[in-house]
Amino acid sequence: MTVNKSLFLILMIATLLSGACAKEGTDSLDKRDIENNRRHNGTETAEAGLVAFIKKQKLVKFQSDTIGNAFDSYRYLMKKEWKETALKSRHITVDFTGWLELSALNDSDRKEGITGRGLEVKFVIEPNGSYYVFMISKIESRSDGKVSRYQQDDIAGILSRIYANKEIRL
Repeated sequence: MTVNKSLFLILMIATLLSGACAKEGTDSLDKRDIENNRRHNGTETAEAGLVAFIKKQKLVKFQSDTIGNAFDSYRYLMKKEWKETALKSRHITVDFTGWLELSALNDSDRKEGITGRGLEVKFVIEPNGSYYVFMISKIESRSDGKVSRYQQDDIAGILSRIYANKEIRL
């Protein structure tokens, strides 16, 4: 492992350990798996690190499939993206963003300047190695280029629909 990669890994682990966020009902992970998922023949991959790790895990109330399989196979979202995000609070999240088909928009939406609608799911990884869904937001893109986020209250209901591959109305 190069010095830069080693330094990055040390900083990432220090960041995770310095956070002070708590949440009930979390799943746990083995920190050695984070490092193992960062390596693929000695190089970083497009889906390395925490994204790959989260995608291989299962949520406590949704043991029927891995997070990655459930989200990546959800047929109502067309464009799907996973990424790691470092927050100002020094926590790291894994964010899933998926966009609905344009046919999901009605005339009223188009008149309001809405050009796209989708879903954003934030997974937080705690310093103790546990992880959980922190927030789910409806996202809307507008003709002026702005993207708005609207936090959703029914996290369990939305996750249930994703895992059952049933349509979500946003």
